[in-house]
Amino acid sequence: MSSNTAHRENRAGENPLDMSPSEVVDAVHEDPGLAPVEKQFSIVGAKADDELGVYSEIGSVARSLLVNSQAKVTRLRRVDGGIVGVEASIPRSLLSIKGVARSDGNWNAVVSNGGDS
Repeated sequence: MSSNTAHRENRAGENPLDMSPSEVVDAVHEDPGLAPVEKQFSIVGAKADDELGVYSEIGSVARSLLVNSQAKVTRLRRVDGGIVGVEASIPRSLLSIKGVARSDGNWNAVVSNGGDS
C-alpha cells in the first residue's frame, strides 16, 4: 500500500488544499489499512500555550477540522490520493470538556465545523 504525508502550513481559515469546502470534505476518508482500534484522535497542549494540537484519523473529525475557520491545518496524511489524517492547531479557548455527556456519542459530534453552536 502506498502512503505519503503532505506537510503544508497555513493560517487559520485558509484552505490547505486550494479546494472548495465540499471538495475537501469529499477528499477525506478513513485509511482502509487501519483497524478501528488504530485510528487515532488526540489533543495535546501545554499550560503556557495559547493553541492546542489536534490530530485525527477519524473521517468525520478530520472533515470538521478542515472546514473549521479557527483551525490552522499543519499536516495532512494521505493514502492513495485521499486525506486520511489531519493535524491542526486550534485556539485553547475552543476546547471545553463538559460536565454532562452529550446525548449523541458519535464521533461527528466531537469537533464542530466552526458554525455557531
